[in-house]
Amino acid sequence: MSKLKIQWRSAIFADLPALVAFCNECEEAIINMRLLTAVRLRQIWTAPGFDVTRSTRIAVTSSGQIVGYAAVFDALNPPVAIGMKLVVHPQMVNEGIGKALLAWAPIVSEARAKEALPRAPIGARVDHME
Repeated sequence: MSKLKIQWRSAIFADLPALVAFCNECEEAIINMRLLTAVRLRQIWTAPGFDVTRSTRIAVTSSGQIVGYAAVFDALNPPVAIGMKLVVHPQMVNEGIGKALLAWAPIVSEARAKEALPRAPIGARVDHME
């Protein structure tokens, strides 16, 4: 494991183009497809109930390269599922980035599930999807 200097922070709207490029680069390396568009990511980030600051985490190197991204989605209505997306650059596997994002996401997901319970229909089951 190298000693990369990683900055951890929430994503901001100015990151959107770089995140789309990053996610597509990763998807292309794994499944040979580029699926994400700026329009789609902006739709997700501006969906009612989605808070970019609370719901995203990115890993950025000291040179400004995004090498990891995680997002927790809880904007369903009724709120019966919590979803998560996690992406790590293929060249950064085994650098601890995925492990750190996986440690962050369940904490956020659990908090969101607790917040969602009062909004869920009586008798509904609130679940966590990955």
